[in-house]
Amino acid sequence: MLASAHFGAADVKAMTQENPAYTIDTVTLSENIESKELVTKATVEDVVKDYFRDIPVLAKVAKCESEYRQVTESGAVLRGTQNPFDVGVMQINEKYHLDRAEKLGMNIYTLSGNLDYARALYKENGTAPWSASKPCWGNE
Repeated sequence: MLASAHFGAADVKAMTQENPAYTIDTVTLSENIESKELVTKATVEDVVKDYFRDIPVLAKVAKCESEYRQVTESGAVLRGTQNPFDVGVMQINEKYHLDRAEKLGMNIYTLSGNLDYARALYKENGTAPWSASKPCWGNE
């Protein structure tokens, strides 16, 4: 069952953009026990690794850039410690990329938008946008 069918599209969008992502898992139990649906909280790490399963180096980049964090404990978008213009799990630099991301319909302040924009950057430039953290992800 799709999460949107269970919760409604607006609720799922809010869950995945404002909080760590949520997924719906259907658990099939033995014949003597009925099947039931469970809502499980997926970590940002889980979401990133799944999203970049075809480009695993970007999951490694996310680990090095943000420790798989999109937001801080207070719920604010994560900003870089060395450069506060870098935002989110992929540390997309808003000074250089915000306008383009918005024109593409991507909100880099949300987990899905940050990941989508990182994928677009990678398709055009490979790992070059994250070269500063290569000593970390290049060795994994």
